[in-house]
Amino acid sequence: MPGRVVKIFVEKGQHVKKGDKIISVESMKMEYFVKATRDGVIGSIKTKEGDSVAMKQELATFVKEHAHPNN
Repeated sequence: MPGRVVKIFVEKGQHVKKGDKIISVESMKMEYFVKATRDGVIGSIKTKEGDSVAMKQELATFVKEHAHPNN
């Protein structure tokens, strides 16, 4: 369902842990939290506070992981 971005808790380059709050979205007078799906580093934030957003819209990305050269 569509909503409105209320708060962005992270910034580009920030390290996050699985379950950390990334963004809060208000929809139908309820607040929902977009949480990190894994440990990692935020690559980009694709919205700003106050923006209207659609269901399944990409709001943030992780930095792509690089394989360790010894693996």
